[in-house]
Amino acid sequence: MSGFEVRPVTGAALKALHRQHLSRDFPRNELKPLSMLEELTEQGINSVWAVEQEGSLIAYYVLARLSGASMVLLDYFAVEPQFRGSGVGTKVLRWLTNRLREGEYLLIESEWPPSAVTEKERAVRERRLDFYRRCGAEWSGVCVRLFGVDYALLTIGAQTQTLEEDYRAVYRAMVPEHWLKCHLETFYPQND
Repeated sequence: MSGFEVRPVTGAALKALHRQHLSRDFPRNELKPLSMLEELTEQGINSVWAVEQEGSLIAYYVLARLSGASMVLLDYFAVEPQFRGSGVGTKVLRWLTNRLREGEYLLIESEWPPSAVTEKERAVRERRLDFYRRCGAEWSGVCVRLFGVDYALLTIGAQTQTLEEDYRAVYRAMVPEHWLKCHLETFYPQND
């Protein structure tokens, strides 16, 4: 990615990223606690990445993957506010998907617009879905309600018939099974 540097984020830098950026960019009900993110990173399930230009953060993302799995979950992705709408997000996402291994696919959770409480929120969700579609993502036809938030599951790459199994497997590795039984529901809406 010309002009950009991508580096892993761990330790004190992860704490700062969580405190200053993740907590600003994601609603509280969608944000993993720092301790959980640190533990998942230590276990090798999550990897946290900073995208920098001339030493300044312009975007960041968190991936979740299980060893040997074909699915890579884009757990978090954000562009710094001053760079939004500039094409940085598109470049980063395309750069990231170009690095998937053969047979891998990227799974993206994007808030489901029909579940929005306000028209303003629905418009934001629609723009987010449009962004992912412009970057080559396709809606899988599957939605999930995860911890009270409805998401459309989108994919980039070699989508397989095991998408739902892959998705549940990565979350089983992240949270206790009894939480999933209470807080993860799959649904199949018509294309709204």
